[in-house]
Amino acid sequence: MKPKKPLPPDIEPLLVAAGPLLDALPGFKAINDTHGHDVGDEVLRQCAAALQQGLRKSDTAGRWGGDEFVLFLSSLDRANAVALAERKVEAIRRLVIPSASGDVHPRASFGLFWSDRTYDLYSAFRAADRAVFSAKHAGGDRLVTAPTGESRS
Repeated sequence: MKPKKPLPPDIEPLLVAAGPLLDALPGFKAINDTHGHDVGDEVLRQCAAALQQGLRKSDTAGRWGGDEFVLFLSSLDRANAVALAERKVEAIRRLVIPSASGDVHPRASFGLFWSDRTYDLYSAFRAADRAVFSAKHAGGDRLVTAPTGESRS
């Protein structure tokens, strides 16, 4: 997975002692098709707010594109990175977005790449993206942690 726009040069150091957490909203196209794009946009806004809530100043969250979001977590041990990611799964799970055609209950598939070593950004993203894919294919609404890759340092 390559970013659509170049990433700032200061992102890569954030991969030391943590890594990217990718999130995708399975069924997002169906939300747009069933409830309309205004409701879909509200789902994206509320999911973004839920993902940003409670992050530390050293963490970064943003929309990656479409129905995907990315969080960069820095200086967390593995247990705390997983705990934070599980809290984000639960935060999305609690959302209810009203719609004229019925309430929308978004769900998210999360993939976490964590390492206590420095990895190149694209390898870390590929690993997190594969974990999201695994989460989606396991039914979604869950976190899958990617195995760490080869260290470059």
